Amino acid sequence: MQVNVSQWIDSRPVSLRQIWVVILAGLIVTFDGIEIVITGGVSPVIAKQWHISPLQLGSLSSLFLLGIMVGAFISGPLADRIGRKLIVVVSTFLYGIVSLLTAYVSNVEQLLLLRFIVGIGVGGSLPNVIPLADEYSPRRIRKTMVSIAFMGVTIGGVVVSLLAQWIIPSYGWRAMFFGVAGVPAIVLGLLSMGLLPESIRFLVVRGRSSRRVAAILRKIDASAGFTGDESFYVDERNPKGFPVRHLFDEGQARNTILLWVMFACNLLTQYLVNGWLTVILTNAGFSLGQAIWGLIVVEGAATIGGLLLGIGADHRNPKWVLVGGFLLGIVGLVLMGNVRGFWPVMIALFMHGLGIVGAQFGLNALAATVYPTAVRSTGVSWALGVGRLGGIAGPLMGAWLVSMKMGMSGVFFVAAVPALIAMCAMILMRLESPAPRPAVHATTRAPRA
Repeated sequence: MQVNVSQWIDSRPVSLRQIWVVILAGLIVTFDGIEIVITGGVSPVIAKQWHISPLQLGSLSSLFLLGIMVGAFISGPLADRIGRKLIVVVSTFLYGIVSLLTAYVSNVEQLLLLRFIVGIGVGGSLPNVIPLADEYSPRRIRKTMVSIAFMGVTIGGVVVSLLAQWIIPSYGWRAMFFGVAGVPAIVLGLLSMGLLPESIRFLVVRGRSSRRVAAILRKIDASAGFTGDESFYVDERNPKGFPVRHLFDEGQARNTILLWVMFACNLLTQYLVNGWLTVILTNAGFSLGQAIWGLIVVEGAATIGGLLLGIGADHRNPKWVLVGGFLLGIVGLVLMGNVRGFWPVMIALFMHGLGIVGAQFGLNALAATVYPTAVRSTGVSWALGVGRLGGIAGPLMGAWLVSMKMGMSGVFFVAAVPALIAMCAMILMRLESPAPRPAVHATTRAPRA
């Protein structure tokens, strides 16, 4: 019997096994979010304690993002060859262990080096766990489920921001790296070793044991009764050679370039605003507690926005859903620089988080669905990797703007420009299905005695 794995998953109700995959992916992404936001939460304290200049503070965030870019560029093609699970597990252990070591640094040079290595770990796990959530989700709700998994990034940001208000005054900034980022990530790595499944499409495309594929499908639906004697396949090619070049094959070049532009511009805006938000707000007269609440509002709004945009993209053209998100965020940025008072600023930050940061959920889901299985991790990881170029530029641009004594109005107006470019790139995307082409069915059979 021949079984099309993709069609089989699409035809079934969502099972507890599939929900568990999304939850576990979301937990892994949560710790990615913790690592991403923790620097911004402790930056004002470290700057005061070690007398760090704005440029050094910007370098701290930029080196972390450079590490993410390196990790993403390496891990994507590697995962498309050896599997997603191993890369995710190793990456999770890497940033957990190095976060523990960060609690014991004695100077800024050590801190910069370890944050770079942590970035490599985050860059390895984030682009590879998202395709797992995508591939175990039925097509009809795929973007919603990927968005739910990716909510972990903003949930992690909210967790860090809330805990920072209690932990830093009581135990110091080092406790954040030890107890919030380090130990829990190592525990999650151990859980992932035993509980995270390998990509089922990867197993089929790479011709792995059909009994292994059958065992995974039985966990999704025990009534299917697969024995491993079946021939499993997917309607996708298994391209040869360096995976990155296949991102430009068969009409993909336009979408690949536009995705890279959107990722770079959107992440530039996010890291410029989020990375410097506490500093900008405290310079404008807000207390540190109020500034941290600004981070909480942004991350909370992004969680809501990401879910709403994901649901909308499953029921409407994702292009225009994401364009609407960008537009809302741009309006929020412009308002941020032109309103005064705590609550008006929080409302504008909510619009920014809902639209621009929330749109990143949709971009990740989009990247996971644009490319076929054989290069899916490569497509997502390279989009995130190129995007980190914008992320690296964001903190450095923020450092320059702050050092130039530019007020809130100027900083947030500058931040709105790359978001506008990302919105224009989204408008130019072609999301219609490509013309039908003959596919080589990848099959996998169990060895017979």
